[in-house]
Amino acid sequence: MSAGEDSIRQLIQKMVKGLIPTPGLICEVISVDKSASTCKVQPLNGDAEIFGVKLQADETDKYGVIPIPKEGSKVVVSWLSRNVAFVSLIAEIESHLIQIDTVTLFVDSNGIEINGTDHGGLTITPVLRTELNKTTTRILALEVALLAFCGAMIGIATAVPLFAPLIPGWTALQAALGALPPQGLYNTNIESNKVKHGSN
Repeated sequence: MSAGEDSIRQLIQKMVKGLIPTPGLICEVISVDKSASTCKVQPLNGDAEIFGVKLQADETDKYGVIPIPKEGSKVVVSWLSRNVAFVSLIAEIESHLIQIDTVTLFVDSNGIEINGTDHGGLTITPVLRTELNKTTTRILALEVALLAFCGAMIGIATAVPLFAPLIPGWTALQAALGALPPQGLYNTNIESNKVKHGSN
């Protein structure tokens, strides 16, 4: 390339500089406007701050996937046009929202929320199983005691004519207790193998 051609190339580059958006720029997040789904960033190359950087395709739409970058973290900003920038890569997020119609999944450092928090936290299956087994054990013991008590009362009523009219009642109760379906302790059939959670 001749000196003249090189000079022309440099001149053209200077003329179009700023007209062609940079494909991607590493920036630091200065602030986030969650209501507008935008953020303000400072390019690490020393360029001026960039305002209104989009976090989702349509900032007026509250549906979709909305990652919120953490202030002070690094992001890569790309451009749809000269005046429209968006966050294309995020190094660290403060929170993440996924919303499809009325179904929401929100994640931040405090945990995970599915469709809000009205119903409290997820049940811890091992603890639930332990408590259910405690209750079941007490009920089974009570059934055994009542059966024994019915047998004893039937024996007394049979031996003592005065209590004979009570025999049908005790016999019916004994039969009802004996007809109860067998109840074992809870094992793994109360939990899903597809959806799981932990304490970390």
